[in-house]
This record gives sequence, C-alpha cells and structure tokens, in this order.
Amino acid sequence: MQKYLLNGFEVFKVLPISHEILRKKIYEHYNFTNKEEDTLSIMIDTLRLYNKLHSIEALALAAPQVGWEKRLFVCADLELQQRKKAKYIQKVDVYLNPEIIKKSNDLVVSKENCLSIPPNQIACVMRSNKITMKYYNLLGIEMVVEAEGLQACIYQHEVDHLDGMNALEKATSIIDSQQC
Repeated sequence: MQKYLLNGFEVFKVLPISHEILRKKIYEHYNFTNKEEDTLSIMIDTLRLYNKLHSIEALALAAPQVGWEKRLFVCADLELQQRKKAKYIQKVDVYLNPEIIKKSNDLVVSKENCLSIPPNQIACVMRSNKITMKYYNLLGIEMVVEAEGLQACIYQHEVDHLDGMNALEKATSIIDSQQC
C-alpha cells in the first residue's frame, strides 16, 4: 500500500482497475490488530479526502482498491448524508466480510463511477434494486442489512471489488461523464 500526504492527511494511493489485486477474490478476515486499525483509519481518510478534492463523488472504497487484501469496505452513511444535505462525508461505516445473501429480481441501471477507473468513464451496470447483505461490524458482531436503490447498488459494487470483479466488466455500456 502506497501512502502519501494530501492536505496534511496521510492517505493511500487508489489503484487503477488494471492492478492485479483488483482481479483477486478476497477471502474472509475477522481479527484486527492495532496496525490494521491504523490502516482502516487511513482508508477512511482516503475516502473522505478523495470525495472532497476530486470531481468524482466517492461514497465507498473497498480495501483492495488501496492494495489491502482484506475483505472489507467503507461506505458513507448515505441516510445521514442525504438528511443533512452534506457536501462532505460526515460518517463512514465499516463492513467486514460482507456477503450479499438475497437479491431482488427488480433490476435497475446503475450509473457507476469508481475511484479505480478513469474519472471520465461511467459504467452502466444492471443491479438488483433491493438486496440483503450480511456482514460483521468492528466488534465482530454479525449484522444483516436490507438496502434498496443507491445504497443497494453501492453495496453490490463494493462486494464486486472484493470478489475480483469491476463495474467496467459488468457494464452494459460505458458513457463519458460529460454526457451525464
């Protein structure tokens, strides 16, 4: 994992979609050490700062995108973001060992950008509009969440990263972000 300073914060370099780590399925990992907690903190700062400083709206980040081979992702609390109409990420949730256990047959076209793909590309991906996902929180407690709409699409996108897949591969079409 490559780190650098950005606006006085230590952040990770986000890997391009062609990187070999993003092609690997990442398997479960439950126990975290203090060093890994520090890595997680830097990953959260990376998401917040990329969202703030880049034209792309980054709402989630999977560990492999920063070169960390752990089955986890971080995601902005979308409900809080929308409720506060926040311009910057207020709260980030951590999802350990996520697994989508149910998908609806109701499909939507999700227009997805990603920090690992060129910023001018938007992948149009068919996603389930509603999902149920099992994961563990930082205390190691198993959680189950139901999500729909944007939240469901984000969860599916991030789990794809953990399974070695990406939005460009799943896209029915790729459009230029200028067209959106």
